[in-house]
Amino acid sequence: MSPEYTAIFVRGEQQGMACKIKRAGTLGVQYAYDGVDSLVTDNQAALQRGAYELARSGNKRISDIRT
Repeated sequence: MSPEYTAIFVRGEQQGMACKIKRAGTLGVQYAYDGVDSLVTDNQAALQRGAYELARSGNKRISDIRT
């Protein structure tokens, strides 16, 4: 089981930027470990990386849907 994180700091390796990304509708107080990536040099890249990391957290359920 993985805790459901509500915020993460994403930053570039040596240059770039650092951004706090949080889940909408939350206080953003349950922090994941920092996300570090050499490709984070723009707000959009930081937002995408943060959304990816936050989506990976928490419990997941796999469901089969037959139509």
